[in-house]
Amino acid sequence: MNLKNTTKRNSPAWPESLSYEAFLRFSPASDDWICQTVYSLRGDQISVRNQRIGLEKLGRILKATFKLSSKTGFHSMSLRELSRESDISMGGLYAYIGSKEELANLIEHVLGVISSELTDLATAGIEDTRAKLIALIYAHIYLSEQLQPWFYFVYMESKSLSEQQKEKAKRTELDFEARFVRLVGDGIKEGIFNSLDINLCASAIISLLQDWHLKSWKHRGRKISPQRYAEFITELVMARLDI
Repeated sequence: MNLKNTTKRNSPAWPESLSYEAFLRFSPASDDWICQTVYSLRGDQISVRNQRIGLEKLGRILKATFKLSSKTGFHSMSLRELSRESDISMGGLYAYIGSKEELANLIEHVLGVISSELTDLATAGIEDTRAKLIALIYAHIYLSEQLQPWFYFVYMESKSLSEQQKEKAKRTELDFEARFVRLVGDGIKEGIFNSLDINLCASAIISLLQDWHLKSWKHRGRKISPQRYAEFITELVMARLDI
């Protein structure tokens, strides 16, 4: 996917502005764009010729899946319930997904692709190691806010994934953690960061990032915005790293 062509022209410069509003104007990840991404990744398995109708129904299936799984859990959700909630016949559902396991695998796979490409895009062109680390922290928190149902589903419903997809999900997380390992290691080599266990540091950063989408109810209850959370996490991490 060529994400650069989908970003809005005339949007405020990112990452010069690290506000959540600036990120939303920068990010192409609207509901329509996500459905188009799903369609592009799975189009050969969707037996619907009219792409416009296909995209609209994909959106309904995904929205209904997140709604039902947040209420009763994905494991308890039946395809018949999904059919009723999405207002798509059982036969219509099978034109898009073959089973619940297939649906869970699809959501995990798509989120991995979107997260990797959008965080790459959000940090592209940043040469300064410290600035790139900070931009990556902000971008991930903002993306997990923008796509909160996706992140929450993948983390909470990982048990519904196939064994093969579980292994892919683990590799995806380790690959993302490795980006922090590299940036922290580069900063130590450049003499701008304190020496420390880079693997433990990266793992701790990931845990702090995940708390935003896993405990969003807690942070919203305390009137903490995604930007304030990103600012605090950055201050915390840089206080330990900066020489």
